[in-house]
Amino acid sequence: MLRRAPFFIAAIFLLLATACAPRQAIKNVTSAATQLAPVAQQVLNAIASASVSPSRSGTPAAPEGAAPQIAASTLVTLNGAPLALTRTAHENIYVAPGTPSAFFQSVIADASTAAQRLMQDEGWSGAPAVTIFLFPSRAVWLQGIEQIGGLPQSQVQFQAQLKGDAWVTISGAGHPGIYIYPIQQSSFDMLHMLAHEYTHAIQRQVITDNTFVPDWFIEGMAEAEGWRIAGLTDPRAYAQVHAQTVAFVRAAMRQRRLIPLNGISTQQAWQVHMESPRSATLEYGEGQLAIEYLQRISGANAPMRILQATAAQHNFQAAFQQIAGETIPKFQAGLEASLR
Repeated sequence: MLRRAPFFIAAIFLLLATACAPRQAIKNVTSAATQLAPVAQQVLNAIASASVSPSRSGTPAAPEGAAPQIAASTLVTLNGAPLALTRTAHENIYVAPGTPSAFFQSVIADASTAAQRLMQDEGWSGAPAVTIFLFPSRAVWLQGIEQIGGLPQSQVQFQAQLKGDAWVTISGAGHPGIYIYPIQQSSFDMLHMLAHEYTHAIQRQVITDNTFVPDWFIEGMAEAEGWRIAGLTDPRAYAQVHAQTVAFVRAAMRQRRLIPLNGISTQQAWQVHMESPRSATLEYGEGQLAIEYLQRISGANAPMRILQATAAQHNFQAAFQQIAGETIPKFQAGLEASLR
């Protein structure tokens, strides 16, 4: 699904924006769904509380093979019906009635793979958790986005205009999480999305206060990790997607359209580019390639080491220079040289 022209990839990238990014300062992009148009700025303020009902006796039906555990105090509801809840080591998965069992099981398997590989490769011993909402169809998915995610009807209709979207990440006063429905997509695509979100979960655990970390670093790290882990299952697909990203960013550089990293550091600057699919593709791709370049010159664990140093020093610039051995402008010059 993601292995298409960069303009289509941008639509998915927009949906994967850092609604799950750590703390309020790192949460430099609020709702992935709200970044798809200028109306997004109004949506954030309009996010409402999710539809939640008091706990009831009994357990709602779950997909075959699931072992749901209903939350002790509340049940998330959709159209008045409670959603079954399955807890795993790394996920809280809410399942709407009618969701195919095969889809449910595939999400659990891919989520487990993404979480275990990411934590193993990052040397992270914590247990970050993400919340996932599964729906049986696009129509019910859109209802879930509105009722559980808290997006107003106007934004739900905007989502309905998108082509090929299968998930959206929501943050705010509603129920934050990843909203997914079945669509023809490979495990490669799903692993990319899940590993991207798990990277944000780990980032949140490392940076727990308002210490500033730029968007290009946060999103670039999530993209690099997401594609890398997906590529472990399908190297050929990874090579194709990565070649598209390199070609797109290289072309932008030659046309003098490459965005300075310092120009996509703040929430405001990042969102300006999110209004254009082409610019969004560029900033996500540039962030990804910047992290990969950082790993080549400073080691595979350099991004995590920079996050940890930032948490300790409360200064991203100092932490970056300490680990990378150079300032960000000099780093960008090296990045561009590597793309020539």
